[in-house]
Amino acid sequence: MRKLSCVASKIDPDRGWWLNIIFLPQVYMFNRVFDHVTSFTTMIISIERFVAVVWPFKVNLLITKTRMVVVIIFIYVLSFALQGLFFFIYEIRWKTSEDGRRFPSYRTTSLYQRNEKAIIAYNSLVLSNILVFAPMIVVRFCSVVILHKITASMR
Repeated sequence: MRKLSCVASKIDPDRGWWLNIIFLPQVYMFNRVFDHVTSFTTMIISIERFVAVVWPFKVNLLITKTRMVVVIIFIYVLSFALQGLFFFIYEIRWKTSEDGRRFPSYRTTSLYQRNEKAIIAYNSLVLSNILVFAPMIVVRFCSVVILHKITASMR
């Protein structure tokens, strides 16, 4: 049998922890951005199906490939723009321990410290309503209208 060396054992645990500390805020924010992109994309698909069922002869006129590409690009730009502030909440400071090793740590930026209440309100009220509840309401509305239209056409 051939012995395989484990790549993970060759990684310095301190450096792995550093990478975790350094990239954690960005990964968290990208996760939130793509959550919102997903909800908006689902809303757009629901609207497209709504148009196809309610106005079947106008669907090719109203929904084109170019318009959908523009809408998808707009969704990404909007999601990044609305979440852009949160990329600048934390800054990384390098500290030295008693044994002389350096390690990174988080610290909130002065922008966040000056505007903490407004940022928390923006995050919990505005972003929740715009990026989560609005698409959910639109999808529900479109689904109900589609269901009503299909059941009416079956009679």
